[in-house]
Amino acid sequence: MLRLRYVIIISLVLAISQTSIGSDLLDQALSSVGKTKADLGYHPKGYWNRYPYEIPYKLPAFDDLLAEPLKVYDYSQSMKSSATQLLVDSTFWSTTNSALYLLCYSLCWERRFGGFRNYSANLVDTVASPKPLLAAIERIYAATGGELEYRTFGSKSDGAVSRSELESLSVKIDPQIEQVLAVWLVNLLDAYKYRQLAFRNVPEKTVEELYRITDLDATQGDGQVYYPQFDDCARLIDWQSLVYASFKATAATDIAAKKLKVLRERGKDLGFRIATPIGAILVNGSKDDVIADGEYLLICDLGGNDKYLTGGGSKPFLPISVLVDLAGNDLYGDSTTTREFGYGGCGVGILIDVDGNDRYRADRLSQGVGIFGTGIVCDFAGKDDYHLAVSGQGCGYFGVGMLVDREGGDNYYLFGDGQGAGGIGGGIGVLVDYSGNDHYTAEPLASVANRGDYHSQGKINANNAQGWGGGRRGDGSDGHSWAGGLGALIDCAGDDEYYSGNWTLGVGYWFGIGILYDVSGNDSYKSCYFTQASGAHYCIGALFDEAGNDKHELYETAGAGLSFGWDFAVTLLVDWGGNDVYSGKIISIANAQIRSNSFLFDFGGDDLYQLNAGTDGMGDATFRDDYKTPRPTVPFTWYAQSYGILIDVGGHDRYVDYVDSTKTTQPRAGCADNTTWYRPSRDSKNFGFDNYGIGIDVDSGAVNEMFIFMKKD
Repeated sequence: MLRLRYVIIISLVLAISQTSIGSDLLDQALSSVGKTKADLGYHPKGYWNRYPYEIPYKLPAFDDLLAEPLKVYDYSQSMKSSATQLLVDSTFWSTTNSALYLLCYSLCWERRFGGFRNYSANLVDTVASPKPLLAAIERIYAATGGELEYRTFGSKSDGAVSRSELESLSVKIDPQIEQVLAVWLVNLLDAYKYRQLAFRNVPEKTVEELYRITDLDATQGDGQVYYPQFDDCARLIDWQSLVYASFKATAATDIAAKKLKVLRERGKDLGFRIATPIGAILVNGSKDDVIADGEYLLICDLGGNDKYLTGGGSKPFLPISVLVDLAGNDLYGDSTTTREFGYGGCGVGILIDVDGNDRYRADRLSQGVGIFGTGIVCDFAGKDDYHLAVSGQGCGYFGVGMLVDREGGDNYYLFGDGQGAGGIGGGIGVLVDYSGNDHYTAEPLASVANRGDYHSQGKINANNAQGWGGGRRGDGSDGHSWAGGLGALIDCAGDDEYYSGNWTLGVGYWFGIGILYDVSGNDSYKSCYFTQASGAHYCIGALFDEAGNDKHELYETAGAGLSFGWDFAVTLLVDWGGNDVYSGKIISIANAQIRSNSFLFDFGGDDLYQLNAGTDGMGDATFRDDYKTPRPTVPFTWYAQSYGILIDVGGHDRYVDYVDSTKTTQPRAGCADNTTWYRPSRDSKNFGFDNYGIGIDVDSGAVNEMFIFMKKD
């Protein structure tokens, strides 16, 4: 039995449970400058000229979270709790309701569209026929206007599929396996019907043009290239039908995989291929197979160490494609692979691997990526290795991409746009890892992958990964601005390592939301700039770590992180328990700039905070002249408020400055245990003007909103 083990510091929980609302530390900090929690966040007005007020494709929650920053925790916690509850044994292995479908709903599509309440995907559960596989194939042909056999010159002839061969196959195949396959196919046909309904108003030419676009990672951030096909498709598509098709395909494939797992030995000698109008069906036994080409609606492999170069990727002429491998150490793709293995482009692509130590390889648009569709990879068990260049491992552009790995110490590597990346058009990208000591790498070196960021002199890459949400900033180019989506990386257990460059680890950009949530373990976060609960330009970035002795380290230019906001950003870094390290060089650690709201809360443990001497940070709101006197032509920054607030509860903590290149340190002035400080200081001429940096270090207390989900006696 696989169990998730949470680390809980009992003394801390008891202390918090006895804390009254009146002693809330954030309340105290705000009241000391004449403010309340109601003053946090943003409420833009139509008269805020030059504020980007109307941006299409914003997520339903975005404006409300921007107005109530502390609710970012509630929003993130609901995702984490859905993952932990649905991936536990008792729920995950159920074949009456699909855990993978519920994850796709709770973590992805619910965040994008309403109208569904995750009761059921409404699957067919039996095919009542003495030859159910034949009956299922007949349904597919009938639904698409074809027939299994034709009559000419007074006699019958086979079509693409021989009825007699299917009847013979029904005699050879195990009846229980046949029933599972038949039910699976009928439900995939239902998913196909809804997908067709979803695109009934979208010209085929538009779908084909969308399929050919493969450079979204490089062309959208600053509005370099405008592809009108995205606006056209978004306007014409029936989103609810697309989502329903996704739910049906996901639930049917998950349930089939779990039922076939216990029947695997009965099918070890199987091997057949059947053509259908909506893609071929391939079933292999337990040999070591190579699947190099073909357009497959369904691939099911019952064992062996297999190599796949195709499967689980939708195409304009193959809108539903699913792949299930039940056992073996398998290889999916190579360095040239694109649009396979969990690619949902204008449709649904799903890959489920039930057991084995597997390797995943691709160039781009694979391993869980959706564009006007749903792309999912779910690996049930084993020590797995994921390697990708760009766009995948949980990445969405105008769609949903999800990677779920349930068990084993896994390795994730990519250049960018993935590992939980919510891109243009309110895309949703989620990576969930349930257990194991895992390694997440978004290649930081521009010398290895050419994504150099000017914030680090081009040496370090802009990864857009590991919980990144970002949109198309068209205000400096063609004016077509699109909101970003939701990128989330959720790791439920294990001692994990996160290594990356810039724009990673719970970071937002241009009306996007980025979340990283690590539940337990002693974790290491190492990154460079705009990272670790950070964001720029009207966005939300958050990092939550519930337990363990964690190290948050910034290197190279080492700034704009550890809760840093630039230009109307909400950033929130919260750590519950453990002896933690927060280390950077510049503008980091609860630092709010250009009317941002940036918070770092650490509850319990002996913690260390480090920055270069003379730099902004550690509970700091950087002052600007237009906070004091509004600019006559662009006054909206004067209407807003900024807060950089650091609160540390419990432990013996140190706040130090690096004073030279040898990293000699000295205590940071004004910051110490059992102390409150203000930046700008109260005696500064720049104090006030709705711009407050506050630091509080106390032995006990709470920010009550961060404990509302704790069980109370």
